[in-house]
Amino acid sequence: MAPEVEPTNGNGAEQQAEVPLDLRALEAEASVMLSRIAWMRQAGVSFKGLRDLYEIFGYDRDITTEQYRERYERGGIAGTIVDVMVDATWRGGMELIEDEDPEVNTPFEEAWNELEERLNLSTYMIRADRLSRLSDYAVMLLGTSLSGDLAVELPRGKPEHLIYLQPFSGGGGPTRDGRRQQNITGDTRAKIEEYDKDAKSPRYGQPSTYSLRLDDGGWVSGVHHSRIVHVAENCLDDDVFGRSVLKRCWNLMDDLDKITGGGSEAFFLRANQGMHLDVAKDMEQRGPDGKSDLATVLANLKDQRELYKHQMDRWIRTKGVTVTPLGSDVANFSGPADAVLKQIAGTTRIPTRILTGSEMGELASSQDRENFKDQVNGRQEQHAGPNIVRKLADRLIQYGYLPEPSEGPRKYQVQWAHIQTSTDQEKLAGAKDMAQVNATYGSVVFTDAEIRERVDKAPLSDEQKDEIAEAAEEKVKQAQAMMVATTPEEPEDEELRAAQAADAELLKVLEDAIKAGNEDVVLQIVGLHE
Repeated sequence: MAPEVEPTNGNGAEQQAEVPLDLRALEAEASVMLSRIAWMRQAGVSFKGLRDLYEIFGYDRDITTEQYRERYERGGIAGTIVDVMVDATWRGGMELIEDEDPEVNTPFEEAWNELEERLNLSTYMIRADRLSRLSDYAVMLLGTSLSGDLAVELPRGKPEHLIYLQPFSGGGGPTRDGRRQQNITGDTRAKIEEYDKDAKSPRYGQPSTYSLRLDDGGWVSGVHHSRIVHVAENCLDDDVFGRSVLKRCWNLMDDLDKITGGGSEAFFLRANQGMHLDVAKDMEQRGPDGKSDLATVLANLKDQRELYKHQMDRWIRTKGVTVTPLGSDVANFSGPADAVLKQIAGTTRIPTRILTGSEMGELASSQDRENFKDQVNGRQEQHAGPNIVRKLADRLIQYGYLPEPSEGPRKYQVQWAHIQTSTDQEKLAGAKDMAQVNATYGSVVFTDAEIRERVDKAPLSDEQKDEIAEAAEEKVKQAQAMMVATTPEEPEDEELRAAQAADAELLKVLEDAIKAGNEDVVLQIVGLHE
């Protein structure tokens, strides 16, 4: 039998044998992964590859979730970077509003408030928010009393069937277009198993199943996506993988550790004064054999030096030895540390004084606080609201654990409690400005209640308003009585009355001239102008 000949194309070249689709996809992913690795190796490389700054400065090229967690727990400033935005975002709480009338509580609002009171949902959303800033993402597991099989779709239920909400720290997933690899460390408790690969599905490219690591260390595989609320911050290429808030400032935090750690060590070494022991060359000391023994002299001095060094003795006995303390310089590393802190503040967009905690002493400028408040408000509206609160509420509505709002499943608002951080002086100045606006326009632009709220005062009750009105009326009566008592009697002489009227008219002209800035008229009236 003649051997089989590979088919050829029109140019006589052999056609490429058909390769299974999954193998082609694997080859494509491998190619992109290699490109990604090559690109990562170029980070910090300059002078056409002759200088590798990452290698010189000791920076990490790949950072694991475990490193993020360790630095968060022990790095000091790293913990503040993660926590300060989360704390500010959720400070004061939030609520879901269907009807803007505060006197009306709809069934949807009542059901949410009951879940919040029973399960403390906000606490778990805050924890998931915090965990998502430490890794690529975090997840929240919805627990229901209807089914404990996490591999099946979340069953439809009622509010009372929701029994818990549990956050998990996530990290990595199956390699997808070379951008992600499995990044499972001791601190990772959730990972993506599979993605939805159906291009016609509204969830195309989203995770379809997860694996969760329980408290006992065992993993539960095949968890259905409907039981998971996925939270990711700083997403760029997709909605699945975010970026740890510590990633951009990681190298700067290394620099800060070098400055403060090295500076502290230098301070200790320089502050601990050394001693210079000058042994006279003609000094002699007899040893046990009756001969001169310099080694014995030095051994005795060493023992005394160690006692002095460790504060056990504060004196040294010598004979023929001069002890001279060496000078010491105090290491001052505040300048370099401040420079790095400013770069970290700029990278994280957290004002330096707020980053270092000085706002508690009201040292942060009002501009810093306003800028930070804008950052917090933006994060509430653009991330925490749509990516955490709404994702959870929408899922609960979809499966019946919250009643649907009357006008549609998404017809509700996330309302945040905005906390004022103004100083007392700024509050008083604001209230004064509001009152001045009312006086300028001659109408009520700001109500009394709004002005009092500006200085953290409760609105006046009806009884208080009546008391204030009565007190003001009494003062007017007293003033009128004093005016009557002090008003001189009208003179009977017509000439005197005419002179007084002329004087009053002249004073009126003088007052008008002063207001108008008419210098000539003023000088003529007072007799200083010809």
